[in-house]
Amino acid sequence: MDLRQYYKKLHELEDSMTDTHVLVVSEETDDGGKPGVISEVSRRNACKLMLEGRAKLADAKQKQDFRTEEWFHREQFQTAKTASRLQFQMVPIETAKPGPAKSAA
Repeated sequence: MDLRQYYKKLHELEDSMTDTHVLVVSEETDDGGKPGVISEVSRRNACKLMLEGRAKLADAKQKQDFRTEEWFHREQFQTAKTASRLQFQMVPIETAKPGPAKSAA
């Protein structure tokens, strides 16, 4: 493919997309690319991958599944992060009992 044609198609494809980040699904390639892997990439990279035949745009169901899974993993991470910040202090029972009240005399 001629470089001018390649970049012309790249710019046209890029102009047709409105989102700054796009979900793409990988295609099987001769160099060992795995099919069906969903990734979020920049609009420019998505266009390059599509022109080279290494990816296609994700459909609505794939987008929803990806976002749901991403949300689930994010929640797990936040829970683990919060749990790692919890601090406990063991206090012996004898120390925890209040002493006799002191008079202010």
